[in-house]
Amino acid sequence: MVTEMLCTNDKYPEYNFSFKLDHDLNPELVKDLLEVQASHGLSCYLGHVVVSGENFWMPIRQYFTKPTKNVRYPGCVYINLVGASLIFSYGIVTESAKVAKVGEVAEGDLEKVKSLGAAVWRDTVDSMAPKRILMTVTPKG
Repeated sequence: MVTEMLCTNDKYPEYNFSFKLDHDLNPELVKDLLEVQASHGLSCYLGHVVVSGENFWMPIRQYFTKPTKNVRYPGCVYINLVGASLIFSYGIVTESAKVAKVGEVAEGDLEKVKSLGAAVWRDTVDSMAPKRILMTVTPKG
């Protein structure tokens, strides 16, 4: 089973994108993530990793356990269990650690994710006056 999710942001609406939560990859993580979204919402400022490559993240309000681990690649959506964050890979990955994958960027939306990732890097890590980008994740439809 797949649940389509829509990611919207307050600074770059042209980079809004969708991803598909795959319930078969990590069923408990996906179930918990959807419960958090339904009860608390998924809306937070974005950050960008500085060591593991081209990945941006948003904090989420949940502690997860016992995931199946997968190799990450551009378009991979996964949960960082230690940092309690939802992470979107959009380009080069510079570490080999496996991740708790929960989904995939929708076909045709990877270019938007790459553009948003570059904007998050530029507006947060690479800026002397960082700007906040608020992203909200909701079920599509």
